[in-house]
Amino acid sequence: MKTVAFVPIKLDNQRLPGKNTMRFDDGTSLITVFLKTLVKVKGFDEIYVFCSDTSIKEHLVPGVQFLKRPTYRLSFCQSKNGGDMR
Repeated sequence: MKTVAFVPIKLDNQRLPGKNTMRFDDGTSLITVFLKTLVKVKGFDEIYVFCSDTSIKEHLVPGVQFLKRPTYRLSFCQSKNGGDMR
């Protein structure tokens, strides 16, 4: 049996827009730091970033694959929760 990690990423944060792709002083984004740490964890056979925006691909690291989140699902969640994705 495979063990797979799914990392859902939202790029249109309301409180701090773009927080996942903001760059630190060395030019590394928050999501890149997180993914570099995640690939070091033993036990995952595959790691996926799940996002509706393909621009996240430039922040992926070797060993992490992109999986496109359907946009229709986002609008459904937002309408059900009054814009809140929780």
